[in-house]
Amino acid sequence: MRVLTLGQVHALCIASLGLDPAAFDLSSPEAIAAMVRHAASLHAPCSPKTLARIVSRCVQGLHSTSDEVLAPISEMIDTLTSYGDLLEFREESGSGAESVSLLHLLPPSFVRRQSGMVFLLGIAPDRATPLPDAILRRVEYVAHTRRVKPQDGENLSGLLEGQGFIELPESLWLRAPRPTEPRNLVDEWTFLLEKAATSGEVAGLTICDPERSPDFYKGRWVEPGKLTGRFVSRREQRYGADLWSYVQLETGQPVRLLDFRSREWRACDHAWHLQMAMDGLRGNPQRYRIDRGDTAEATVLTFFSPLPGWARRRLDILGELVAPRHGLFAYRLPVNELAEERRFLETRLWLATEGSGQPPGTGR
Repeated sequence: MRVLTLGQVHALCIASLGLDPAAFDLSSPEAIAAMVRHAASLHAPCSPKTLARIVSRCVQGLHSTSDEVLAPISEMIDTLTSYGDLLEFREESGSGAESVSLLHLLPPSFVRRQSGMVFLLGIAPDRATPLPDAILRRVEYVAHTRRVKPQDGENLSGLLEGQGFIELPESLWLRAPRPTEPRNLVDEWTFLLEKAATSGEVAGLTICDPERSPDFYKGRWVEPGKLTGRFVSRREQRYGADLWSYVQLETGQPVRLLDFRSREWRACDHAWHLQMAMDGLRGNPQRYRIDRGDTAEATVLTFFSPLPGWARRRLDILGELVAPRHGLFAYRLPVNELAEERRFLETRLWLATEGSGQPPGTGR
């Protein structure tokens, strides 16, 4: 019998995930993403909360507190769902009374860039991997992404397809909702809300308060109190994650409530997109910050509120997720991509840079 130090246990865990213990530790996003994918391969379909509990139990005792790892695990599950490794579907519960959100595995897939770089997506059941060792050793783990560079003269796409991987067209994976003005998006959802109705109390209802600063996302979520108006909201359900909704309140009481359905994008993506439009119309747009990168060829974009998954995927392709400085999350991008991404953020999401005036498209 041999007594191992905590550092040695960490190293063994990292190696078992197929990562380099010299490059990563259990708190790194690469390791957390690998743990989530591993657990999902064994337990999906399951709810996001169930998956988070399973992963947190696996590392119990390896961190000073359970909260130290539970929050990053839950955030990583959201990130991998947004990225495409996991697919979220609403399904009827066993009782038939309400539906629940369950995570499923995207089959092993890949997206090929014009440069030839391949982004791996999906998860094989039971932790099996269809990748041969020769390619597996070449996988680059960058935050929650897995990338493979082709070798000279190599038909990497053909090799992956020969191993059962499905090629997803980049245009399909990066597809976003049609461009629109913020007023049109708000009117579209308000039209649907006005046809909805509700009665009585709504359990566990919280709303995103537009009067609070968009630079502190968590601080915007409050109880309805005596508020009147239309709000992006969340509400509890007996099983599974909270539901995303659009609600009309009269002195704090819901009179109309519309649940966002996943449709082509996740319910939270619809909710975040709508909140961006509402904030822009109020003259209080959500913001992002531009900082110099660690080299002359890099820049860092820091965000203070979540972005819809279809917007995050653009950043995943073009850049690298890095630790934020006074923000919710941040991406390092090549400087030569900055102008195009600024146009996207400010015309499609109506964001403004710190210290700037109104973003384009707000009509002000």
